[in-house]
Amino acid sequence: MPRIYGPFSIQSDESGSLGTTNDITFFFNSSSYNDPTVSGSLAIIKASTLEETHLGARGKLEFILSTTGNSITSSGIPIMRLFHTGSNNEPRVGIGFESAEKIEKTFEIKSKKDSAEGTELVLEGSRTSVGAQIGDSAGSINFVINSASFDSQFSSGSIVNIDSEVTAISSTGAQGHLLIGASKSSIAAPTPFWRLGYGADPVHIGNLGAITTGSLNIVRPSLSQTQQITLTHVDGSSIGLQYVTSSVASNNATVLDAFNFINSGHNGVIYDYTLFGGGNQNRTGQIMVIMNASGVEMTDVSSPNIGSGDIPLFSATVVNGDTLNLKITNGFGSKFKAFVKKL
Repeated sequence: MPRIYGPFSIQSDESGSLGTTNDITFFFNSSSYNDPTVSGSLAIIKASTLEETHLGARGKLEFILSTTGNSITSSGIPIMRLFHTGSNNEPRVGIGFESAEKIEKTFEIKSKKDSAEGTELVLEGSRTSVGAQIGDSAGSINFVINSASFDSQFSSGSIVNIDSEVTAISSTGAQGHLLIGASKSSIAAPTPFWRLGYGADPVHIGNLGAITTGSLNIVRPSLSQTQQITLTHVDGSSIGLQYVTSSVASNNATVLDAFNFINSGHNGVIYDYTLFGGGNQNRTGQIMVIMNASGVEMTDVSSPNIGSGDIPLFSATVVNGDTLNLKITNGFGSKFKAFVKKL
C-alpha cells in the first residue's frame, strides 16, 4: 500500500521477490486523474530488486519524469538509471535508457530525439562574475590514474587530456581552439601537443589549421588502404600521398604497385624511390607516369647503378582501361621503397 504524505507517497514491499519496487512519487493531485500517483505523477525515484541471496540483495535506482504526452495510465519515462553488474561490481549509469534497454558501459547517454544530430555532450564555461576571457577553457576531459603515492591526482596522475581555449570574444559570440595534451613526465600535468581551429596555424591565420608539436608517424593499417594522406582542393580534386614497399622475388616482370586511377580521380603519379639488393640493383631515382584509359607514358630518372649484372628496368602498363601497374624486370633479390604522389 502506498503511504501518502502531503505531495509525495512511498510504496514499500517486504516480500523480497525479484522485480519488487520501492517508489517515492511526487504527484499533482487532481480528482480528474485516474490515479493521482500514476497519471498525476511529476517525478518518481524507483528502487527495484535485481538479485537476492542469503548474503543480501542487489538493485537498481531509476529516476522517472512525466511528460504531457503520457497516457492517463502512464507514470512517466525513465531519465536516468543506476546499478552495478553484480559479478564484478562494475558501475553502470545510463541517461535516456528505457527500463528494458541494456547499459553496457560505465557511463552511457542516449538521445531520444528523432533527428540527424545524434547525442550531444556539452561542457560549458563556468565563470560567474564576468564573461569568458581570452585564454579561458570552456571545459576539458582528463584521463587520470589515481594513487595516494602521486603528488596530485590531476597533475602527476593525469596522463592525457582533451581541452579547449577561448581565442576571441565579442558581443556577438566566442571563438576557440581544441587542444589535446599528454604528460611529458610522471610529475607533470599534460602539455598540449596538438591544436586545431581557425587561426591555429600562425602562417595562415584566416584558415582552419592544426599545429602538432613533435614527431608524427602514420602507420598504414592494411594493404587495402590505397592512400595514407589525401589532400583535397576546394574544387573537389585531390592528390594522394603514400609509402609503398615491395620485395622482388623474380627476374620476370613483377608488379610493384597497382591502383585504379579513374575511380580515384588521379591521372598522373610520381615515385621517389630507392632500389637496393644484390647484383646491380642499387640505385635511387624518380619515376614519372602519365596515363589515361587508352595509354601510358613513363620516364625513369635515376642515379647510376651500384654493382654488376643485368640492370633492373621499370615499366608501366594500363590494365582494363582503369588500373595502372608499375612493374620491374631483372629485379630479383631487390627491395623497392617509394614515396608516391598520386596527382
